[in-house]
Amino acid sequence: MPTLNTYLGKQNNSSKRVAHQDQKYIEALRTNDFVLIEEIYKDYGPMIANLVKQNNGNAQDASDLFQEILIILHRYAQEGFVLSCSLKSFLYTLCKRRWINELKKKGRLETLKVADISDLNFAEESMEFVEGTEEYQARFDFCKAKFNMLSKGCKEILQLSWRKQNGKYSSWKEIAEELEISYAYIRKKASQCKARLTELARKDPGFKNL
Repeated sequence: MPTLNTYLGKQNNSSKRVAHQDQKYIEALRTNDFVLIEEIYKDYGPMIANLVKQNNGNAQDASDLFQEILIILHRYAQEGFVLSCSLKSFLYTLCKRRWINELKKKGRLETLKVADISDLNFAEESMEFVEGTEEYQARFDFCKAKFNMLSKGCKEILQLSWRKQNGKYSSWKEIAEELEISYAYIRKKASQCKARLTELARKDPGFKNL
């Protein structure tokens, strides 16, 4: 799958932010630095587990939630996201908001018990990111669902067109050669696949809310 920016044409303004010292963890997610990633799990996993367990969840719920949030951060890291607050407060707020949404879906939200974390201070840009995470995930899930409704051939062609190597996307000529089909056919088929994807999206009642 492409990044959300590629899929929806969304612009990224992260470069304007001033990086916090915990930016090293975002870089670790971007480069798959397993030493620092393991540190994230060790240092912040118990905090999220406690949040979930105190609020109608169990250890598996906490593990799933933490993993989901890290996947979201990994996607943003690939797009140049800059962390402008502590990772501790950032993760806690993201997980809290996500878990509240899950409890609402299940009709199990009562009085929320949260930890007393003194450093829950955010730069304005980071708060905007926190507030936009739910929207980001909703758009990504919507796009992924529609993409999965395409034929096998369409998915293969579009995935190849979104592939990036050495900073460049594959050309239609390169894709045609790789699939051993004509250039004219690949261009025509790709156009049809994109039109089909757009059609599937626009027919969904939820499209207007994205």
